[in-house]
Amino acid sequence: MVSDCYATFSKSIDFIEANLKEPITVTAIAGQVANYSLYHFVRLFRILTGETPGSYLKKRRLSEAAREIVDSNRSILDVAVAYQFGSHESFTRSFKKHFGVTPGELRRRLIFLHLTSRAMIVPVLLDPIITQTPHLDHQSNLLLAGLAYHGDNAHFELVDLWRSLMEQRHLLPNQRSLREAYGLWRYPNNFQVDRNFDYLAGVAMENLADLPPRFASADLKPCLYARFEHPGSLEHIRSTYIYIYGEWLPQSQYRLAGNYDLEFYDERFTGPDREDSVLNILVPVTTK
Repeated sequence: MVSDCYATFSKSIDFIEANLKEPITVTAIAGQVANYSLYHFVRLFRILTGETPGSYLKKRRLSEAAREIVDSNRSILDVAVAYQFGSHESFTRSFKKHFGVTPGELRRRLIFLHLTSRAMIVPVLLDPIITQTPHLDHQSNLLLAGLAYHGDNAHFELVDLWRSLMEQRHLLPNQRSLREAYGLWRYPNNFQVDRNFDYLAGVAMENLADLPPRFASADLKPCLYARFEHPGSLEHIRSTYIYIYGEWLPQSQYRLAGNYDLEFYDERFTGPDREDSVLNILVPVTTK
C-alpha cells in the first residue's frame, strides 16, 4: 500500500540523516533499509522528494559541512573527511560547484548560503482516476533519437530541452511518426553519490542512419510494458507515479525489467496544462 511506501521512505531518510558521516551507499539503503530493488528505490525516492538519493545525500553532506565550517574551529580538511569527501580538493570542487563559493571563502566572509534541509515525505491523496489497471503491451525494438540531458533538473532544464527539440525536430531524418514523442528517463547502472539521471527528449526512428551529431540516441530492446494513462494537467503527475511505483507495482505480479521508464506523447497530449490531455507512462516489467 502507498502508506507502507511513505513509512519506508521516511525510514530511509532517517537512516541517511543518521549516517551522513558514514560511508553509506545508495545500493545499501535500497536493499538493507528499504528492501526495494535499486531501480525501484531510486525512482520512488526521486518521485517523493524531487531528488535522486545520491544527489540528496551529497547535498545534505555539503549543507551540514557548511554549518560546521561556520560554527566550529575544525579544519576544512577534517570537515571534508568527516563527511566522506576523499580529499580537500574534491570537497572544495563539490562545495564550489554547489554553493558558488569555496569552503575557505565561506569561513572568511560568512556568506549566506541556501542549504538543503532534511527531506519530508508528505502523503499525497491519490486521484481515483489514476488508480487503474494498466494495459500490458509487448513493444518491439524501439529506436529513439533526440536531445540528451544529465542532471537533477533542479532548475527545470527539461522544459528548455523539449523546447529545443521542437525547434530542431525537422533536422531528424527517418522519423517513424511526426505526431509522437518520447521522454526517456534512465538511471545509471552504478549509482554513485554524484550521479543524477539521464534523460532523452526524443522521437521514434525507423533507423539511425544519417543522424546529425548534435542528437543522441537510444536503442531499447523488445520488452513488456505496463502502460498507464495520466489524464489532465501534468501538475498532478507526481500522484500518478506514486500510484504506479508505490501501490500498483508492489502488489502486482510484476517487477521492473530495466533501468528506465518512458513517457509517450501522442495526438491525445494537448499540452501540459490542459485538462483534456492524456499522457502515457510506459514501465518495463517482467513477471516476478
